[in-house]
Amino acid sequence: MRNAPQDMVWCGLTGSFGMTMPNLAERDAELLSKEWAALQEALVPPARVALAALVAEQAAELVERFYAELEKDADAREFLSQDLIRDRLSGALQRWLLALFPAETVPDFDEMARVQCHAGAVHARIGLPLKLVTRGLRLMTEGLIHAIVAQEDLRQSRRAMLRVAASTLSIAIDIMNSATVGESRRSEQNAGAFRLFTLGKNLSQEREAQRAAMAEWLQEAMFIIAARERLEDLPDLRSSEFGLWLTHRGDVLFEGTHEIHRAQALVARIDADLLPGIRRGEDLRNLLERLNSAAAEVRALVLQCFNEATRIEGGHDALTGVLSRRFMDTILAREVETARRQRQDFAVALIDLDHFKRINDLYGHSAGDLALRRCAEAILETARVGDYVFRYGGEEFLVTLAEMDPEAAQAFGERLLEALRSRDIHLPGGEVIRLTASIGIAAYNGEPDFHRLTMAADQALYEAKSLGRNRVHLAS
Repeated sequence: MRNAPQDMVWCGLTGSFGMTMPNLAERDAELLSKEWAALQEALVPPARVALAALVAEQAAELVERFYAELEKDADAREFLSQDLIRDRLSGALQRWLLALFPAETVPDFDEMARVQCHAGAVHARIGLPLKLVTRGLRLMTEGLIHAIVAQEDLRQSRRAMLRVAASTLSIAIDIMNSATVGESRRSEQNAGAFRLFTLGKNLSQEREAQRAAMAEWLQEAMFIIAARERLEDLPDLRSSEFGLWLTHRGDVLFEGTHEIHRAQALVARIDADLLPGIRRGEDLRNLLERLNSAAAEVRALVLQCFNEATRIEGGHDALTGVLSRRFMDTILAREVETARRQRQDFAVALIDLDHFKRINDLYGHSAGDLALRRCAEAILETARVGDYVFRYGGEEFLVTLAEMDPEAAQAFGERLLEALRSRDIHLPGGEVIRLTASIGIAAYNGEPDFHRLTMAADQALYEAKSLGRNRVHLAS
């Protein structure tokens, strides 16, 4: 049985839940930790209390200034609405600011870094432009500095307070931005891997087909050259089957790689420099050697692309045949962005096979594996062509439900329960395993961070199991 979800913790600029360990290089973390420790020692306890009180007094005004500036930017308005700022983001940003300047204790570096890394990762997931966050936080820093300077009664400790305030925010912003950049880079790499997965599901077969196409063109060219007849009919490599594949499909499949650009440049050189001379019958032996050399290099470059792509191809769960979690974040981010941009409904369903541990314990892991496969079959049968089905972990599956409102998503869950009822497992000893599942469904509500959607579905799943299993529960 699932454990109750842990208490959710507000953290980060966006007010998202959860904690993430810092994604900092060890050397960077060590240097920042030392700088942080020296910074905290520069402030005596009375000054720390005074700074914390001033931050608390100014927090609402600083946050209002932050969002007022961001709302002037058209890019920012894509992410921020008045309701979102009022209901969640404003309070979350104030709590973020207060946590950096506690009155009673010295802020712990590791805890501070975790919060900033989590916030930066969320910004990357929702695509919030880095420049907007940096500009807004810079304005907040300037506002706090002006507030400190205006405190005449704090003249003796004002210099230390200014240094600590500016440097504390600077370190926090640096860590946050580093996390944003790192998470964005990982997302781009995963999106690229997903492109390879979707466009080249059988890369080995594709590789052999293009190897054969290149060989066929070269063989035809060699035959014409050897016969020294119809040299004017020698076809361009670019217009051959291989050349068309390289220009259109290969260019998408291996987009941005040095190897594919080099291969395309070589094909262009073969067509522009070598073939015209061969057609005119000029120095055929030399041109033929150069043609063979260039063609061999093209083959090697394309083969290198395929070998690298094959290395990262696997995206299916071996047992059930549904998608593994590898590309789940990429797909969820894309589906949420599509729903936001096109103002469409969207939902996710989290499915947990009931009493799976008992099936394994009573009948063995082979029966458990069969139960998982039957469950996956039922999900795939119930899902539509445009839905994605993932093995979420253990006995859990996640399904994306594009353009489905909450009622339609709940109906999907009910159909799935019915499909499971027709998939009893009959064991050799006469035992019958009846399959049921608990399903939690969450509907997209405009929140750009897809993690919130999966967490809501997880909570709904917990409620479904608490209410007795074998049912669908819709997140409130």
